[in-house]
Amino acid sequence: MAVAGVPGTNRGGCGLESPEGNRATAPAAVLSPECEELYNPGMQEPPLRELRSSIGFDDRDAANVRSLGGLATPAIPALVDRFYQQLMQQERTRAIFTGRERQIQRLRDALTPWLREVFHRVDEKTYHEKRRRIASAHVRAGVPQYCLVAGMELIYQELDRRARDAGIPDAAEKLQSLRAQTACDRAGGHA
Repeated sequence: MAVAGVPGTNRGGCGLESPEGNRATAPAAVLSPECEELYNPGMQEPPLRELRSSIGFDDRDAANVRSLGGLATPAIPALVDRFYQQLMQQERTRAIFTGRERQIQRLRDALTPWLREVFHRVDEKTYHEKRRRIASAHVRAGVPQYCLVAGMELIYQELDRRARDAGIPDAAEKLQSLRAQTACDRAGGHA
């Protein structure tokens, strides 16, 4: 997606390239030319506390997210199905999945525990390190940010519908906490 005044944003995806110029998933890859001017390598990721503070995520939000676990956990298979059905309806998104069914199944198998961990995490440091690695993998693969945002929006909408149907108290506040949590996750914050 082109962003007015931001060079290189009209080239359909920001990813990493190997020194030979091919898209790469290896850690030795470097930012592709269309992304170099958008990335400041001297800027460190903020510590998790700072990231959470900047968006107002606190202990109450963490409790709100955990409280959605009973609603969300049985819905995870349907959420994952909807996530990939929606992504596969768009031509640009389908082009990312070069391994087709096998690749999609592997990704589905990764999204399922990711969603469980959102609601039932045990170790904060491990949780956020996994999120950082996932974010890095998305960048290396050249997954456009809009895919992640759109996919998460589908999950929020489905959980919102289920929460309203179940009459969960303070559902809107709890879902807002979930949005804040996944914003931290997407930013790749770490403890």
